[in-house]
Amino acid sequence: MTHEVPVSASDMPVLLTVLVSTGGDATTTVRLVLPDSSKLLATSPEPDGIITDKEIGTGNSLLNQTLKIKTIVELDLIPDGLRQSMIDNLVVKYTFTQGDNTTSFEYEDAEKRVSSDKKLVIVIKNVKLV
Repeated sequence: MTHEVPVSASDMPVLLTVLVSTGGDATTTVRLVLPDSSKLLATSPEPDGIITDKEIGTGNSLLNQTLKIKTIVELDLIPDGLRQSMIDNLVVKYTFTQGDNTTSFEYEDAEKRVSSDKKLVIVIKNVKLV
């Protein structure tokens, strides 16, 4: 499922914030999807998966482009009895800001994958900037 986010065709920067609420270690990467490859635009600097107000490009450079935002959560250090609760209560919130315009949303359940041993959760959110 691809989420559409409005951006204006301008030189105004587009900022992205990804907030992750988890008790495990998390990593978030943001890639611009290209015809034959992808380009890394941002990665979370700490093992919490959070990216704060990262400039990912301008409206002109991102208009009609698709981003793939991938958050990987490792729950291997979480006790077995708590993992399912961590999986069920995982929150990943995406916020795009360009000037005074802000769009926020979370992932859909279908975008979350859990390993059979419940030690790894992967959330992949595809975003088209329109």
